[in-house]
Amino acid sequence: MKSFTTIVVTALLASLTSALPTTPDSSALQVTKRACSGPGATVAFSNDMTGAWVPATICMDNIAVDLPTVLAGSALDQNGQYLASSMSLTSGLANNPLCTVRSAAGELFGPLTAQSTYYKFGNDANQLQLVDLASSRVQCTVQG
Repeated sequence: MKSFTTIVVTALLASLTSALPTTPDSSALQVTKRACSGPGATVAFSNDMTGAWVPATICMDNIAVDLPTVLAGSALDQNGQYLASSMSLTSGLANNPLCTVRSAAGELFGPLTAQSTYYKFGNDANQLQLVDLASSRVQCTVQG
């Protein structure tokens, strides 16, 4: 278990270090063009292979948002493919968030919570794997 924890921490530190030079696209910061009536949580989607990352504030109202709406024109947009290797919950932790991503095929990614703020896409804990989020939706709520 210690080696798994070491791998996860190392991957997280590597992703943060490699992501620093890339500036997030401002269009991704305006997620749904609607004001949250309650709290929001920031979910950062990252391509740890390129260092590209996009933070997106998601309303914690249990309404699913299409990820192309969030990621179009951002550093992760590769001609309509939105390739990410991980996602992190970076703000809204005090509001006890629960955020998930679901693919059109029904595959569930996450959850992200105040206790579990990082999620690596793919099945292999020892290797970065890219997932296309083009047909996926992100959803956040307050845990009750």
